[in-house]
Amino acid sequence: MNYLTRGGEREEVVRLLLQIPKVTSNNLKNAVVDYLVKGYSQSAAAILHDVQQPHISSLVKRLDGIYGIYGEIKAIENNTR
Repeated sequence: MNYLTRGGEREEVVRLLLQIPKVTSNNLKNAVVDYLVKGYSQSAAAILHDVQQPHISSLVKRLDGIYGIYGEIKAIENNTR
């Protein structure tokens, strides 16, 4: 399931998510931000930041999974309060 959408996310949220898998490449981080926050295509973000497009795709999938788990945790917490 896709929780994160191209061009539909807040930069603060994406930057926090990027801390979880310990991404060290600033170029890759910035490419993912351009994709998720600014709405660039993955190929345009890859060219702009000199990274491979499959790396962006892979990281976005990882972040989407993390965000999905976060959503499930929030739902559980909201039901127990």
